[in-house]
Amino acid sequence: QLGSHGGVKITELKHNQLISRFFSGLTDGWRKRNANAPDQIVSLLFGELEGQSVLYAFYRNNITRIWATNGSCVGAECFVKHADQRVEGSQTIMVRKSHSLLGVFLAYSDCSEFIILRPEPDESGNVALVRESIILAPNYDLIDFKLSDRGIWALWCNAEGEMQVLTYALNSESSHNFWLPIPLESMDDKYTAKLEKGTDLKHIYCNRIFHSGKFDNDVIAKTLSMFNRSFSYSSANISTAVLKRHVCAYIDGELQNERKLQNITDEEFIELSSNLWEKFYLCCSQYNFEACQPIGMLILERMDVFCLVRKKLISLFRPCDELELAFLSENYPGNVALGAGGDGKNLQQDVSVLVRMLKQIDKYVPEDEKVEIESCLFQLRSTKDVMETVAGSQCFVNQCNLTSVIQSIEDLPKAMAVLLQKLKLDYEPSVDASFYANPKSLPFGGLLGIQLLTETVRQQIQLRYMVVRNLIILQHLLLNNFALNCNAMEIIRSKCIPDSEVFLQSYYVMNWIAETTVDYAAVRSKSLEGGEASLVIGHEEAYGFEYLSLLHLFVATRGLRTCMSTEEAHGIAECERVFPVLLDVCNGLLRLIWPVAGDFTFGQWLMQGQTHTQGQGRQRDNFFL
Repeated sequence: QLGSHGGVKITELKHNQLISRFFSGLTDGWRKRNANAPDQIVSLLFGELEGQSVLYAFYRNNITRIWATNGSCVGAECFVKHADQRVEGSQTIMVRKSHSLLGVFLAYSDCSEFIILRPEPDESGNVALVRESIILAPNYDLIDFKLSDRGIWALWCNAEGEMQVLTYALNSESSHNFWLPIPLESMDDKYTAKLEKGTDLKHIYCNRIFHSGKFDNDVIAKTLSMFNRSFSYSSANISTAVLKRHVCAYIDGELQNERKLQNITDEEFIELSSNLWEKFYLCCSQYNFEACQPIGMLILERMDVFCLVRKKLISLFRPCDELELAFLSENYPGNVALGAGGDGKNLQQDVSVLVRMLKQIDKYVPEDEKVEIESCLFQLRSTKDVMETVAGSQCFVNQCNLTSVIQSIEDLPKAMAVLLQKLKLDYEPSVDASFYANPKSLPFGGLLGIQLLTETVRQQIQLRYMVVRNLIILQHLLLNNFALNCNAMEIIRSKCIPDSEVFLQSYYVMNWIAETTVDYAAVRSKSLEGGEASLVIGHEEAYGFEYLSLLHLFVATRGLRTCMSTEEAHGIAECERVFPVLLDVCNGLLRLIWPVAGDFTFGQWLMQGQTHTQGQGRQRDNFFL
């Protein structure tokens, strides 16, 4: 009992009759009680019904009893109706609750399942457990799961020992309920692809280790202390700049020692330097991987957000837009073509098949070619030769095996046009825009909200870049290897490819904006010295990191305010549950950094604040300014 007069009250859960309980107590004292007895409680869960606290007790014989605070049983239910089809008793029981539902996970020798129950009290004070649904579980080992009124979120471990998160929507009106995988951010590093001979990876790995925000300072310091035993640090005082200086000094010292021991050429020196940096980076990745292991789950039901609790951080799972769902899910029946001129049912199906085909293509594009495409975009060179090389590779054509899939699409040029329309981001600034005086009062205006918006926009940009790149490869593949009708080939050659190339360049620039970091302390100091506070975020006391991406800085200082200045956005700002409107806000932010828009808001902000002088790789600014 809680409150000013709180205390502890012990209540025996008395379900059996008095005489039966008396003899049961005597026999339990004469012999050791069997822990696997059918009437043993295997799980307890507190809940609240009509303002009264109750206790749900789950027994090994698959019976659930509901106990009131006075010790009386107010309800009981056997939640396995077809016990003859199961081995007697379940091997594993895991129970979770939401605001109005109970979820029971049962693992048998032949299968596993979730049973969803809804407690319903009656006027007499008794409680009935109404079975809502029975859901067959996937063939994985369940680590943990959480239940909301809208669905199940479960953390599984597959046969390879990899963690996987799946969700199941509890929507009785839908006939397409299934386990939907939640994609986690990949730990793969795009710089592991083969680079040109003689390339010094020091600059690349310094950016990845110190400026990307991927590794916490404690992870870097722990790695350095393993390589250099004389290094000691205090996690409370360490900074990124100091760490970088210590790491560079250590590796430079190792290189000089190697030079003293033997004569090495410049090429061997660069190779040795690259090997040392790669070894240090991989060790950081290993420590970071250990720090990112899941240890629990959490649902913030009022915000409709699911959290994966790790050892040193928390991962938030967000809703996906239709394009992301079509690309990431194998069997999602959504309509990615809606709102982009794809109103017909057949056309919507064509676009969905096209997106899944682009995902298939991505598996077989060599990593070296992906890097070469980025190199061409970085150097303002045409990607046509690289795209044709990939599409013309017989090995690539055989691996993709797209003949049957392409033939299943009725109007391929139209499907491409609809997809490109979906990828196009137009922005018309509002003439009567009214800005919020206090950005912190906006939805996602706090520190966590800004980070959530930034990461969501970055992930959307990366997926859209991947879709456009693979679309161009498919277009060259169709022109070189498939006998399409003349009209379709002409539309692809004269319309689809030019538009796709413009979009590829645009999304590459947007990706650069999302990845390029700046020294926020230097930017803030310069802004204050010049009497211009437009680059001051206002959350300095909460920032534990020193480098911010250009996208993060833009969203915090200008982007969110501009995005929420329209009349439509004012309605979003008044929404009580802000998480469902996350995608609406992110779509607005995407339009603000769309380089081919008539009003390039990000470019104006970049020049007005002179932030471009602080960005790494300043030679790329001319690419979009």
